[in-house]
Amino acid sequence: MIDSLERLLEQHAWAALRISGAEQSAWNGQIIEADDGVLGLAHWDGTLHLDRDFILDPLQDLYRRPGESRTDAELTRCRDALLTLLHEQSHFLGPAGATQEAAHAAFKLPGGRPLEEGVAEAWAHDHLDDYLRELEIDKVAPGIVDIRTEPSYAAFVPAVRLFTAHLDRQTGAPPGETLHLLNRQTAEGQWPMAIALIYNSTRLPDLVPSTDEPPIRHHLEETLRNSFKSLELYEPFPRGFAASRSHAATTRLLTTLHQSLTTTEHHHTPPPPRTHLHLPPPTVPTPTRRRLTTRTPTASPASTTQTPLISSAGRTPPPTPTPLPTASATNAPHSIPKPPRAIQATPTSPSTTAMPPSPLGVATANPQPDDLAPALASTTAMSPAPLGVATTDPQPHVLGLAPTSPATAAQPAPAHHEQRAASTHSPQAAAIHHAFAGLTPPTARAPAPPDPPPQPAATNTARQLEPDLRTLS
Repeated sequence: MIDSLERLLEQHAWAALRISGAEQSAWNGQIIEADDGVLGLAHWDGTLHLDRDFILDPLQDLYRRPGESRTDAELTRCRDALLTLLHEQSHFLGPAGATQEAAHAAFKLPGGRPLEEGVAEAWAHDHLDDYLRELEIDKVAPGIVDIRTEPSYAAFVPAVRLFTAHLDRQTGAPPGETLHLLNRQTAEGQWPMAIALIYNSTRLPDLVPSTDEPPIRHHLEETLRNSFKSLELYEPFPRGFAASRSHAATTRLLTTLHQSLTTTEHHHTPPPPRTHLHLPPPTVPTPTRRRLTTRTPTASPASTTQTPLISSAGRTPPPTPTPLPTASATNAPHSIPKPPRAIQATPTSPSTTAMPPSPLGVATANPQPDDLAPALASTTAMSPAPLGVATTDPQPHVLGLAPTSPATAAQPAPAHHEQRAASTHSPQAAAIHHAFAGLTPPTARAPAPPDPPPQPAATNTARQLEPDLRTLS
């Protein structure tokens, strides 16, 4: 257990070496009282300079009353003295084989002092409690580990903390790891280590040839050194102003650093390989000859129905007459075409509708001459059928009449029908009869046509096909 100031000064360097993990310390074991205005100084020859009033006397009083309760002011004074002791010992830390001469030369370069002092102060604050426990100061001055103090070098510490935290994120290291690594180096190796951490955290090691790597590293180090050198301008200002300016300057530095690294990566990134597709060239296909077949459209019942067209005057043109179908004498007689309008005959009793055969031998029917007169007057005139050939309606069901059978066609009409037929052989009845049959009514007495040759078979066939106009459906 350390129970005196002399014993404390013997062990304080080894305690700093143990908690830092450094390989060596450049302290030569000598402690000299510092001049006025200097709290502590790690000289390049290895000598440690300490101020009497702010360092040695508070530590001497610590062991005069070991374990006694002290005020916060007294504990703060002791804590600041031990912080200065640890800060100066961190300057002596370094890797194996490091020299103070090389460290002194690097300390003089631009950005060397701000980084060295900022790292030593920030690391000492972060590991002071470990240092106090290592020296068993917490037993001599109870409550000293609970006191917090403000760091010195307000122009350097904010920049170092922001810079090292950025490197921790870039490298994936735990918080404070970069600061711990830089503290193990002297001023000679601090900036090269920082540049190595930055460079290896990017894609540059895989993109940049080994011959181009030194110029890139040198450019990065020069940029960082110049930025940290500018922090020296804020040292004379108050603590708060200097700290805010230091933080803002480092933020701009990190932005510039990111842009520079991105530009360098883009410059050394090879272009993506071009894709070459080997496809067969297009060929014109040989035309194949196809035999064109002309199909005659089959007229459907819906297509044969002509839709009336509306003329420009807003009137419907008259319907086009349907041509008469041709038939041979052996198959069927000439038939009268269907009238343009279908007339539904009113069912009446057989005694008033059945008519005898016409004088010309054509079976016709006139169920209601008086009622059908307007419709018969508008019927289109058709050419008369050959004499001696009975005509038939191709669609007898249009008039609501049932076709006759051979048995009914051969039966004679009743007597009262003959009287009615004799009475209807007047000029007016003849005109109605001819209009219904699709014939042109005679306007003058015409000579009788010559008798056609007898055609009994055709007449019988026509009689058989003739609709029974004497029977209403």
